[in-house]
Amino acid sequence: MGLLNKRIEFFIVFVALAALVSCKPSPKNAQRYYENVTDIIEPLLQKENNLIVLINKEMGKAASGASVLEKPSDNSNAVADKELDDTFIAFKVQVEQALSDARRLESFDGETGLKDALVKLLEEYQQIVSNEYPEILKIVKIPSSVYTNEDDNKFILLTEKVDDRLQEKIDNFTKESKTFAMKYKFEIATDNDTIPKK
Repeated sequence: MGLLNKRIEFFIVFVALAALVSCKPSPKNAQRYYENVTDIIEPLLQKENNLIVLINKEMGKAASGASVLEKPSDNSNAVADKELDDTFIAFKVQVEQALSDARRLESFDGETGLKDALVKLLEEYQQIVSNEYPEILKIVKIPSSVYTNEDDNKFILLTEKVDDRLQEKIDNFTKESKTFAMKYKFEIATDNDTIPKK
């Protein structure tokens, strides 16, 4: 009887382990979840890029790293200012939408690390959009006739501050993405990384 009881116990343990293993999410489902996460942030990054392109254009920054003091004399042009304002508003709205979407995102297999990292990154964007970006835009709109070295220095400090603040959250999101992919055994495409280094 003792041998039969041990076989029954082994069978019960084996069935329980098999059930646990078969309930684990598939790599395909994990990758779909990851893609849903990145789908939230991709439009935000595009809108931010649009804004950065306009800021750089208005500041007269050449790809070679020309001084910001080489601003075009027509930077106070109302059309350019309106385009900057409209692009900034579109970016700000996208930040709010992305944050709302991220907060509504379900956890995956009880894991919240990836979602939490995304929410923290988007909360940082929300703070920067409310604080640093309006200050940057004020500087960008200063007519070249009154633009000073002090304005130039403030612009540089603000953009560096934005980069530093975001980079910490981006690094954390990247780390969580890699951990998630490793845990659920799928590859993250590296040829078009979602979050570019700042």
